[in-house]
Order: sequence, then C-alpha cells, then structure tokens
Amino acid sequence: MNYQGDRAPPSAAAERVRPKLAKVVEKQDRAADYDLTRFRASLEIDEDDLDRALAEQPRLFYEVAEALTIAVSRQRGIAMQLKDLKARLHLVIRDTAARRNEKTREDNIKNRNILASVIKKLDLEYLDASAHVKEVRAMKEAYQQRSYALREMVSIELERLYQLGVERGAVSARNRMAVRRLAEQRTKQRRGRASE
Repeated sequence: MNYQGDRAPPSAAAERVRPKLAKVVEKQDRAADYDLTRFRASLEIDEDDLDRALAEQPRLFYEVAEALTIAVSRQRGIAMQLKDLKARLHLVIRDTAARRNEKTREDNIKNRNILASVIKKLDLEYLDASAHVKEVRAMKEAYQQRSYALREMVSIELERLYQLGVERGAVSARNRMAVRRLAEQRTKQRRGRASE
C-alpha cells in the first residue's frame, strides 16, 4: 500500500489517539499503596499477647477490606479506560480507512487495536490489577479466618484459665482441709493431754 499526503499508516492511528489518552495510560494509582507484606506479617497471632491481637483485628480487617475496594476500583477503572481507548482507536481506524476509500473488516480493526502499543500497555496494567485484586481478596479471606482463629484461641485460653483457677481453688481447698485436720489433731492431742 502506498501512503501519501495526509494519509498515515495504520499504526499511526494509535499515535494520533495517544496524546489525548497519555494521562490515562501514565496515570499512577493515587490511592493508598497498601503493603501486602505488612498484612502478611500481621496475620500471625502471638498466643502470649492475645489482648493486642484482639485489639488490632478490627483495624487490620478494615484496612484489608479497604485495600480490596481500592484494588477492585482501580481494576474497573483500567477496564473502562481500555474499553474507551479501543473504541476511540476503532473510530480513528475507520475514519482513516474511509478517507482512503478502503474497506475495513472487523478482524482487521481488532488486529490493529491489539498491535497498538497503548492498548498493549493498558492490557498489561489490567492484568496486573486483576492479579492484585485476587491477592488482596485472598488476604481479606485470610483475615476472616484469623478472626475465627482468634475467637477459638480466646475460648481455649479462657477455658485453660478457668481450669487453672479450679485447680488452684482445689489446691487451696485441699490445703485448707489439711490445715483443718492438723488443727483438729492438735486439738485432740491437747484434750487427750489435759484429760490425763
């Protein structure tokens, strides 16, 4: 094909759309950057410090849930940007073909869309965002399990403390009984001496 005058090669169609969408593609996620390694480290429960674990559980669960909301929002935003970019590029390709009096087929347009570097970059961003959503969703589920584990651990600890209290009570009751027996024996011995 011979491209002359104002006619641009098909790959240039993406270049004409690029300036309008540069901000979209280059936009960084402005939401809070949640560090999943911190969440992973906080999953551990110190059995000797259940009070702290119980106190921080609601806050940590909220932060993970918030991170999931932001990740899903970011993923949906990228999906919308990708759809918008593909539609705009589709129109540019059709317009270019119409000016050249060329016939276009849907599969040719799709192939040109796929080859556009802007589309490739957004596709990769979308895949990354999807993977991040899955990871944060798994982290949220882990924190739900942590909540159940904490509840069980507290229940076990309370039962252990109760048993320990019963044991101590039993030991102190045995001690009191032993002291009473000794006192009774001494009293009997004194009475026996006094009657002699």
